[in-house]
Amino acid sequence: MHVIRKFLSVFLAVGLMGLASPLAANPVLSAQPTYADLATWAEQANMVIRATVKRQIEVPVERAPGLQPGHARLYIKAETSALISGNAPIGEAFSYIVDVPRRANGKPPKLKKQS
Repeated sequence: MHVIRKFLSVFLAVGLMGLASPLAANPVLSAQPTYADLATWAEQANMVIRATVKRQIEVPVERAPGLQPGHARLYIKAETSALISGNAPIGEAFSYIVDVPRRANGKPPKLKKQS
């Protein structure tokens, strides 16, 4: 589970550039991560992947325990573009769950088609 958290931290930091908070033991980011943050997370990760979001589904609040106020939990389906770092095989598509801050209008950000 810890490996998955590290992977998601790097993927989200690099891929979404601060739209989503990393799932590692770091506090929720209030601003975009710095280059030093990205480098640290990339060094700690077993795998770094470039992927494009193909679909996002908001998880209902009653099925999202521990969700912070002002955030939405999304189920993301992504298509792999490249394995940047790591030696484990990765499929052409994968899914993950991430908590993201809601926009000013109360809706989650639209991540579809983003790398």
